[in-house]
Amino acid sequence: MDLRNKKVTVVGLGDSGIKSALLLCEQGAIVGVTDNGDNENIRRNAGLLREKCIDAEIGQHTESFLSMTELLVLSPGVENSSLPVRYAQKNNIPMISEMELGYSFCKGLIVAVTGTNGKSTVVSLLGEILRQAKIPVNVCGNIGNALSGEVSALAKEVSGSCGKNIDKDTVVILETSSFQLERIVSFKPYISVILNVTEDHLDRYSDFDGYFAAKKRIFENQRQRDVVILNYDDENLRRMAGSQKIQAPLLYFSSREKVRGAYFDKGDIKIFLGDAPSHVGPRGYRESAKSLFKLRDFRLTQPLRDGGGIKGGYNIENILASVLVAALLGVKEGDMEKALTDFMPLKHRFEKVATVDGIDFIDDSKATNIDSTYRALELLDRPAILIAGGKDKNIDYGKVLPAIRGSVKKLILIGETRNKMRDIFKDFVETEEKDSLEEAVLAAYKSASPGDYVLLSPMCSSFDMFRDYRHRGDVFRMAVENLKSKTVGHRLKTAD
Repeated sequence: MDLRNKKVTVVGLGDSGIKSALLLCEQGAIVGVTDNGDNENIRRNAGLLREKCIDAEIGQHTESFLSMTELLVLSPGVENSSLPVRYAQKNNIPMISEMELGYSFCKGLIVAVTGTNGKSTVVSLLGEILRQAKIPVNVCGNIGNALSGEVSALAKEVSGSCGKNIDKDTVVILETSSFQLERIVSFKPYISVILNVTEDHLDRYSDFDGYFAAKKRIFENQRQRDVVILNYDDENLRRMAGSQKIQAPLLYFSSREKVRGAYFDKGDIKIFLGDAPSHVGPRGYRESAKSLFKLRDFRLTQPLRDGGGIKGGYNIENILASVLVAALLGVKEGDMEKALTDFMPLKHRFEKVATVDGIDFIDDSKATNIDSTYRALELLDRPAILIAGGKDKNIDYGKVLPAIRGSVKKLILIGETRNKMRDIFKDFVETEEKDSLEEAVLAAYKSASPGDYVLLSPMCSSFDMFRDYRHRGDVFRMAVENLKSKTVGHRLKTAD
C-alpha cells in the first residue's frame, strides 16, 4: 500500500486512532484525525499528534476537515451513521479498519482469533505457549494494543514501547472483534479461529445475522494454503460450516465429539488431522489420534476454592483451540503443557475476590453478554446474589432466565438496563435496583447468607458508568475490600 503524499483521515482518537495516525505519518501520508468527543484523554492524544505535525479535530466532525480525503481509516466502534462514514459514502472515498491498515504493513504470520467469548484468554494463552517454545510472538489487536502500532517504529517510539518490531519470523496472535472485521479488504490470516458466536452487540447490528456476518469475514480471503478452525460444539458455527463455502482447509475443536482437529476424550486432549492437506500441521497427527496430555488441574480449570464444586469447564474449549493452533505451528507437547501449567487466568473472568463472613465474592466483569453470564451461573454449586446491568446492547436478556432460576436467589440491578431487566425478571426472582456498584455490593452482602456467592456478571458493556469492564471490575474489588475491612470477622450492621 503506497500512501506517500495521500491525504488520509483517521476517525477516532483512542489508542487505535493514535497508532493508525503514527503509522500513516511514518508511511509518508498527509494525516488528519477527527473525533467528536472532547475529554482530557482526547485532548492529550490530540496534543501528542500535533507535536508530530498531525492535524487533529476534536469535539465535532466537519466536512471541511474531511475535504480532499483519499482514504478513511476507522477506529473500532465508529458508527456507520457518523458524519465521516456518510461523507465517505457520498464521495466514494474508500474506508478501511485500523486492523486492515496494520495488516497492510505486517510482515509476520498472522493467527487471527474471534468469537463472542474467550478471545482474550485464547490469544494470551497462545502467546505463552509460543514463548515457552521460543517462537517469536506478538499478541495484539482487540486485547488492547493495536496492530497498526505494533508494525510502526514511530508508534513504538512515541508510546515508549521497547518491544521488537514484527518481522517475517514473528507469529502475530491477533484478537479480532466484529467491529474490526467490518471494514477489512485484503486481510487474510494464515490461521483463523472462531471460538463461538452467540447474541451480542445488537445495539450496533440490526439482528444476529448481521453480527454473525461480520464475524465470518475473518476467513473470507483465506485460500487453500491457509487454515480455518471452528468450534464444532457451537451450533451456529457447525450449521454455517455445512452450508457456506469455505475455501481454506477446515479443522474443528470439540469437548464432546471426535473431530478432525482437537478434541477431549476420556480425560485426554487429542489431535487428529486425518486427511487434511499435507501442508496442514506435522505428519505425526495424521494416521491416528495423538494424545498430547491429560487435562489436569491447570489454573484455567481449577475450582475457585478447595472443596468447592465449581469447575472451569468452559475453559476446556479455549485450551483445545489453543493447543490445536500450537500443534499446527509445530510446538511440542511438552511446551504446551508447561505453558498451560504456568498460565494465570486473566483478571475479571470469574475470579474470586474475597470471602467476607462466609460469602464468596466473584468478579466476572468481563461477562458483557448473556452467554458469558449463563456460563458463569452454570458453574455455581451454591445460591448466588447476582449483580447485573450496564449499557444496553439490545439483546434478549430473558434467555438467561433458566440459569437464573436454578442459581440466583436475588438480583441486584445497576446501570442503563436496570429497569428493562427488572421487568424481565421480577416475576421469577427478587430484584433490587441501585444507583452505583458500591451500593449494589453492600445490598448483595446484606441479602446473602454464609455459604452464598455474590457474583458480578453484568450481561452488558460498562460504558454507561465506567471506562471499560476492567474499571468496573476494579470498582467491584475495591467495594468488596472496603466491606471486608469494615466487617473484620463480624457481620456488618447496617441501617435499612
